[in-house]
Amino acid sequence: MGGLFRQLGIGLLLAAVCVSPAFSGAAHAVVVKPRLVQRRYLRVTAGSSVSVALRRKTKSGNLIVAYVVWDNDGAVSLSDSAGNAYISAVGPTQANGDPSSAQILYARNIVGGTTTVTASFATAIAGRGVLYVHEYSGVDQIAPLDAAVTASGSAPVMDSGPLTATLVNELLFVAGETSSRTVTRITRGYRPRSRRYGNVTADKIAATTGEYEVTAQQTGSTWVMQLVAFKPAGGTLPGTAYPLKVGASGRYLVDQHDVPVLLTGDSPQALTVNLSEAEADAFFADRQASGFNVVWVNLLCAEYTGGRADGSTYDGIVPFTTAGDLATPNENFFTRVDHMLQRAAQHGLTVLLDPAETGSFLSVLNANGVTKARNYGRYLGTRYRGFDNIIWMSGNDFQSWRNSGDDAVVQAVAQGIQDTDNRHIHTVELDYLVSGSLNDSSWAPFIQLNASYTYYPTYAQVLTDYNRPNALPTFLVEANYDFEHNAFDEGTPQILRSAAVGKVISTPRHRAR
Repeated sequence: MGGLFRQLGIGLLLAAVCVSPAFSGAAHAVVVKPRLVQRRYLRVTAGSSVSVALRRKTKSGNLIVAYVVWDNDGAVSLSDSAGNAYISAVGPTQANGDPSSAQILYARNIVGGTTTVTASFATAIAGRGVLYVHEYSGVDQIAPLDAAVTASGSAPVMDSGPLTATLVNELLFVAGETSSRTVTRITRGYRPRSRRYGNVTADKIAATTGEYEVTAQQTGSTWVMQLVAFKPAGGTLPGTAYPLKVGASGRYLVDQHDVPVLLTGDSPQALTVNLSEAEADAFFADRQASGFNVVWVNLLCAEYTGGRADGSTYDGIVPFTTAGDLATPNENFFTRVDHMLQRAAQHGLTVLLDPAETGSFLSVLNANGVTKARNYGRYLGTRYRGFDNIIWMSGNDFQSWRNSGDDAVVQAVAQGIQDTDNRHIHTVELDYLVSGSLNDSSWAPFIQLNASYTYYPTYAQVLTDYNRPNALPTFLVEANYDFEHNAFDEGTPQILRSAAVGKVISTPRHRAR
């Protein structure tokens, strides 16, 4: 609802799945040095894609790092024949005064086997499209990306800028693009892996933690240089193995090791538009240190939840290149979201991600219609199916779900996501002052998690949802919060504590079998 919570976009979300807490006793994995297994590359001079077939079968659990260079400012997406999902590590970055672009992407914990990687260009290339593919062993399988920097310029010296490695034995992967055919004198200690087609890829194992920076010489008029640090195997402490799923009894959530999970969350709803990546990382670190494991974030955020009318970030990046047109996603905006989700994963946080919260964007969905809404969902599903730490949540004070037209466009986004992403569970927040996701029976085919929403005593709605004949795992998505007085009681510390306790003890306790 309104008030301070919506103005700031941050408030308390205490979410409890009906389950007894459980803990994993797994030991920290032994840290080993990453190692290059194989690499291959190919250039094309026309068309909308380039494919690289690795000579040897890839090994399950390894990391693929891909570097793409192309001659326009359109987006690129990666896929491969093994079904691995690719995530942007850094970029795309354009050269200064040149339409060429460069980007490093990766697929973690890969499925092994015969693998052909394909880069697909949104805008057909007219002269240069290059794909470099590298397979590495010994890299963290949970959340491998530690840090990344990118720079561009026109001087003879290419310079990545400084990057801080937080672990010993990190894989430092550097890639440089130039308008010439010559890149020389790369910083000592970095081993070149390719110098073909006027570009370079190289790597180094970080002997110590601390700052690293790479330079090289080039003879062209423009250049781009990118540096990425990947954590070694064992670099992420074992914890919840995402993505979450429904447990065998259908009453609670478990991780990929079937360990029950108790959700305890905060709701920085406007994080994507009000914080920088560094500020988001600091917030996630604070939440992790305080024992939280989930955060509610609105992918799109406007005035209803603490953002701006045009949905822009604090520094002016809009979500769509054509205002209000779901078919024109702005790569710069969604790349920032990518990085924030990755930073949340590094802090062990699941993101309850709302693709188009209905407080601000229901009118946008209606203006676009069902087909474009579903295509937008497909775009999101394709982009984020490789991110483990997501639960999709539609709605948000969705007061008009009883209107079939409104319900149809919101469901179309969820359907579109599920068309291309079958890895993540979904939920929906309906209307205040009290509701459960299954109040709208037409959502039942799309959701696997029930969101209880109430401004009355929390135990009552949670118990109601728990006792439904078609019950799903249930959590409290929203109730009274700080400084608020909606319906039954004020958001005093005592009331907030009783609300949290009430919803936990209101239902039978279940243990994983």
